Amino acid sequence: MNTKSNFLKTCRVDSYIVRVKAVVMTRDESSGGWLAQEGGGLSRVGVCKVVPADLELLGRNGFLIFGERVKDKEVILQCFLKKDLVYTKA
Repeated sequence: MNTKSNFLKTCRVDSYIVRVKAVVMTRDESSGGWLAQEGGGLSRVGVCKVVPADLELLGRNGFLIFGERVKDKEVILQCFLKKDLVYTKA
């Protein structure tokens, strides 16, 4: 089973709660700064609610953040939001 296609089915274009174009960054604790993830570049990033049928299939729940780089369609971000997730403001 192809994981990427499962996520794409889960986050159809019409199922996003919010969708933006952004550079996906990751926190570098050693320097205390931010680094562009996987080479940087503009990405389409969105948050979608995972519907119950998909929850059972994926063994997860809640909301999914999905990011795909614009220039080459590479998926560079796909993670479920957790209740206890720690956010660091950029």
